Amino acid sequence: MRKWMLLFAVSIYSPMVSGQIASISTDEAWDMKLSTQVHCDCRDFHSSIFPYHFDELFSGERVLENEAPSCKTKSFLCKISHFRLDSSNEVMVSPLFEYSPGRSVYSVTNATNSGLGALYQHKYRNSLALKLQLYSGYNILPWFTRETHDSLGIVPGYGFGSGAGGGYSFHDNQIYFDYKLNTYFRFSTGYGKHFVGDGFRSIFLSDQGASYPFFRIETKFWKIKYMVLYSWLKTYTPENKLIADPDVRKYSVTHYLSFNASKRWNINLFEAVVGSGLRNQERSNIDMNFYNPVIFFRPVDFGIGSPSNILLGAGFKYKLEKSSVIYGQLLLDDFYLSDLKEDMKHVLHPNDSTILWGHWFNKQAAQIGVLVSNPGGLEGFRIRAEANFARPYTWSHKTTDRNYSHQNQALAHPLGSNFAEYIVHLSFYHNQWKLDAMLISATTGLDLPGFHNGGNIFQPSFDDYMGNNIPVKWYGNYIGQGVRKKTCDIDIRLAYQIIKGRRFHLFAGLHTRTENYQSFSHNYLIIRAGITTSLFNHAR
Repeated sequence: MRKWMLLFAVSIYSPMVSGQIASISTDEAWDMKLSTQVHCDCRDFHSSIFPYHFDELFSGERVLENEAPSCKTKSFLCKISHFRLDSSNEVMVSPLFEYSPGRSVYSVTNATNSGLGALYQHKYRNSLALKLQLYSGYNILPWFTRETHDSLGIVPGYGFGSGAGGGYSFHDNQIYFDYKLNTYFRFSTGYGKHFVGDGFRSIFLSDQGASYPFFRIETKFWKIKYMVLYSWLKTYTPENKLIADPDVRKYSVTHYLSFNASKRWNINLFEAVVGSGLRNQERSNIDMNFYNPVIFFRPVDFGIGSPSNILLGAGFKYKLEKSSVIYGQLLLDDFYLSDLKEDMKHVLHPNDSTILWGHWFNKQAAQIGVLVSNPGGLEGFRIRAEANFARPYTWSHKTTDRNYSHQNQALAHPLGSNFAEYIVHLSFYHNQWKLDAMLISATTGLDLPGFHNGGNIFQPSFDDYMGNNIPVKWYGNYIGQGVRKKTCDIDIRLAYQIIKGRRFHLFAGLHTRTENYQSFSHNYLIIRAGITTSLFNHAR
């Protein structure tokens, strides 16, 4: 009993960003002021590459220099959770836990998130850092999430889970090893996930799925930061949903360049290739051309005749004023310029039946958003408005082992493709209180038996029959085609930080969801309360 009381007390007294001496994740539960400054105040910081490195935020002339977390008290609990072994070694240990029981009102069922784990970090001088997270959980999923698990075998946000009857257990273990060679180069490897973008969502690379093995190279000079990310993933096949065969794997290589062109403008470029580790049912060697960290994938792809899936993208961020930014992303999966011109003609002349518009091969996605902090001088307020769109079949591929996914979850947007989504997020914090309100409205197009309408990226997408696919139609494709489904989620949460400056929260909230189909609708209402160490961003 005394051990459990000690564990509980350590979690209360752990610094608010404890476990962050190596890197800082994208969790929005604690970083209201942090995100405000990295997006709006820091001219030389590259805010679109996650996770952040702690030394980039809290050293030199970076943001929040005077607010770097430290264990300033001399209490015993503080000393055992954050301490220095000597002048070169700093160690931080923190428990992880969440217990948030919820009740679904209309269906009279439970919807509970629970988990327990530990976080250990070790920093050696300013060059080496280790982060180790061990976490296991058991979630009772609401009906609308349970459908996802039953069809794909996953616990959304974590990966493969096991269980039945709505309750599923899962593991979320991560490890990061970071080596800063010098001012210009940094190398990271481990088992985790990443996020690329300035929005709530990303159409390039998101952290809303499961972790994966990776090797990451970063270089920073002048106003440029360049990242190369090598990832080893697991694929989905209709014959083997749970990937019992360890050889069913694929790989991806990502290039991302962020350029702070001026005090207001940031321009970024993105490209990624996804390839299979299998060819003709036998393990094949990954083409070494794609391991080159400073090439463009498209010329290599055409030069070697690779069947890999290539993604290209560009984004921007513009600082409207000190506390406001507008941002966006554009992704090109595949496209025909001539057919894009036909799409523009169709917009101008929608009743002209001679125009062949909506070619299935034009697979693109886009994002536009605005983030305003302290509007009108109201300290503690933050407002985000964002829109995301993806045409049918985006991120899918001719073969399922080359779609843009890992462990049956999309690597970009959780809705897959063939959707239009609108997000409004309001946050307010004052002293130890924080209020979050979020609205997400989305329109998606679902499949009927015998049809592939482009929303399911795990289906092979091709216009001819290959023996295991449903051929897609050549023209007339549009966002929302198929069985149109409209959803509206409203999530409101009030949290109280039990001890100021410590990341231990009590919270209560409610979540409403409305699903409208063409002929019927569903309504959900979940009331939830609990305690958490605020490391988990379930909203993604």
